[in-house]
Amino acid sequence: MQIKDWWNFLRGANLSMIALIIWLTHHQLIAFDTVSTSSPIALFWLICCTLFISAGGNLLNDFFDRDMDFINKPHRTYVGTKLSLPASLLSYGISLLGAFVSFLAYIFVAGYQTWMLIFPLTACLLFLYAYRFKRTVLFGNLIISLLAGLVPMLAYWNSRGLDMHNPLEEPVVLLGIIAFTTTLLREVIKDKEDLVGDKAVGAKTLAMWLGYKELAISLTLLIFTIPFLTWYFYTKLDLNPVRIGLIELAVLACAGMVMKYIWQSQPNWKKASLWSKILMLSGLLGLLLRF
Repeated sequence: MQIKDWWNFLRGANLSMIALIIWLTHHQLIAFDTVSTSSPIALFWLICCTLFISAGGNLLNDFFDRDMDFINKPHRTYVGTKLSLPASLLSYGISLLGAFVSFLAYIFVAGYQTWMLIFPLTACLLFLYAYRFKRTVLFGNLIISLLAGLVPMLAYWNSRGLDMHNPLEEPVVLLGIIAFTTTLLREVIKDKEDLVGDKAVGAKTLAMWLGYKELAISLTLLIFTIPFLTWYFYTKLDLNPVRIGLIELAVLACAGMVMKYIWQSQPNWKKASLWSKILMLSGLLGLLLRF
């Protein structure tokens, strides 16, 4: 496969987003306000471990979903076409090896703490998600959303351990809630986008369980919470009101585009999914403007 194929296969854009969230949480939340207790090399290995585990989850997802992917997105199906089944399993093994080496290097640099058990637990949970839970009503969506919400907490625990009385804890938790909410929104939209293939393999998702109107209303209610969450998050950071206004305009514009493609006479779930990803990025805009 070409580099572009590997980028798409491993969900390079999603992995970049994960790395960006960890980096921004560390530098623009934790180290911005207080002296960080984490070394740059520890942060590097934390990101590496997280990315290898996430990449492994993406590989497993494509392996177990290859039948539905042939229906939903034949032009972007790699397992069984451009990559043989043994080669895809070998790729997963390499990602696990990378995660294991990164995990050991991280422990060596940062010292072992109990919270680090989240890494092997996440790897196990991603396997169960790809093998079983993805095809269930809402449960699989909640698993992925919860893991996305924990990403900012990794940067916090890396620097503060399990100190739950630090004033920085609340903003980081709020950022995690924003990540959870936007990820849940996109996961449900993706299920609707992949409805035909999911039905063909007997999957049961929220997009099948709810009718169009009920699903659209549920997604709209979820969308409405995002501008309020981002506003509350940035007011907690004492960000300049003008910058908060710019962030809210960006968030509202992206949220409006998602709703446009959901509610139009012929819903375009593919474009709604794309704009939901842009909505995720717009929520991080304020951290880039914090200087």
